[in-house]
Amino acid sequence: MQNIQEVKDFLSMLPGGVFCVSVDGDLVYCNDAVWELYGCTGLAELRAFSENNFWNLIHPDDRPALKTLFRSAQQEEVRAEYRVIRKDQGIRWVFSVVRLAACHDGSMLVYGFQLDVTANKNRRGQESQGDERLRVLAEINNDIIFDLDCQTGHTVLYGDFEKRFGRSPQLSDFQSDPYAPMSQVPELVVDTQSGFSGKGNHVEKIQRDVQLPTGDGRTAWCRYQVGILRDSEGKPLRHIGCLLDIQDIKAKEEALRRRAQHDLLTDVYNRETVQEMIAYCLREREISPQVLMIIDLDDFKHINDTYGHPAGDKVLCHLAKTLSKAFRIGDIIGRLGGDEFMVFLNRVKSLEKVYQRATSLCTDAFNDFDKRIINGESVTFSIGAACSMNTNCTFAEFYDCADKALYEAKRRGKGIACFHDLQK
Repeated sequence: MQNIQEVKDFLSMLPGGVFCVSVDGDLVYCNDAVWELYGCTGLAELRAFSENNFWNLIHPDDRPALKTLFRSAQQEEVRAEYRVIRKDQGIRWVFSVVRLAACHDGSMLVYGFQLDVTANKNRRGQESQGDERLRVLAEINNDIIFDLDCQTGHTVLYGDFEKRFGRSPQLSDFQSDPYAPMSQVPELVVDTQSGFSGKGNHVEKIQRDVQLPTGDGRTAWCRYQVGILRDSEGKPLRHIGCLLDIQDIKAKEEALRRRAQHDLLTDVYNRETVQEMIAYCLREREISPQVLMIIDLDDFKHINDTYGHPAGDKVLCHLAKTLSKAFRIGDIIGRLGGDEFMVFLNRVKSLEKVYQRATSLCTDAFNDFDKRIINGESVTFSIGAACSMNTNCTFAEFYDCADKALYEAKRRGKGIACFHDLQK
């Protein structure tokens, strides 16, 4: 008897309740924690409540699967989570480990324990619901939400990264922070199921718009918003944030910016933008030749009056397109208004080549123009250009010199280019 009592005392120290039932479900033994789990005051009350049958304590929806599982316990230890019913009709989640063993008379008994995991189950359910909410929000907005462990590279992702960017995620996608030394982490470990714990002593907030590479060699705009958790020494522990999809926003911003800076008809820069850009270049004080050209169509009023403004618009668009092709990408090309255009060349390597280009434009610019629009008439334009090595000149001085050169070209018969040196 003393040994039996010692065993019972030992069993009472174990977490959860220890039980023994027959294969048919008869309650053979249980310690105090078992009948307390079911809201009873003793084994007798538990037997009365359950009609002395273990299976009556199991939630009806879980009984069939649990019976099948228990029958397999003869081969090996079985673990399971299932619901049980208390005397007050409350429901509890329990975790069990059981094994089927044979008695000396050949009968089979199920030995095991039950541990109340209701609180943990509820917490996991809440976390699962939270994860699901984050996943839904990420998918609705085409965003990516992430939680990155800076030490291990372990990252929890919400949202379809590969669908958004057409490639697998990399560490650099979630580390837009120059002070986060993560080069020692060999690769990104992505976990789309659950988060992890960890706290920092300091949180640094960062927001910036970035362009991340896509699988097709292009880029996609994202708003990188992150909280960086650092320890007391400033070492980054976690990056928790999101990559917001702002591709449409950036496209609209670019469209508005372009509309504000460009001439609506010809799609080259408008007058205000050209002046601002040239003034900026002049302030940079580049010690290299600079050239400002004013291009003016000859007798353009005659074209509008004779063939109408739609024909005149086609002439203007053709000239703008030709100028854009004739000069470098970094050169500034704009429409000042009416039939007048401007070209600014910075860091010119050869003034002679610029003069040759201007002369050939006057001769060839409208060779491929559909002259049926203007009944076969020729279209010419004059160019007045100002050249300068003086980096201290202003836009007004440059423009005045080029305008005088344009007047000279008109006076000499039109359809030609005249160059004036700003220093002379």
